[in-house]
Amino acid sequence: MEPRRQVCRRFHEEYVAAQAAREEIRGAFVASALEARQEVVRYGQVMSAADVHKWLLARAGGGKAARPRARKLVTSRAVRSR
Repeated sequence: MEPRRQVCRRFHEEYVAAQAAREEIRGAFVASALEARQEVVRYGQVMSAADVHKWLLARAGGGKAARPRARKLVTSRAVRSR
């Protein structure tokens, strides 16, 4: 096989392998998101993203901060019926 063909073939193989790896990672991400959604549906408890970010920034800066509290999820009927 000529060198140019070998390079093209290797490039294609690497591309296919990278795509497969991305799909695997994406699948794991989606599965995790669906699992988290089911936990919210099951327990009805959520934390405010703003509170969590504030807590994380304080902790990352070496400060002390109270852990954010979970609160009951308030939804409309349309969201509950999904």
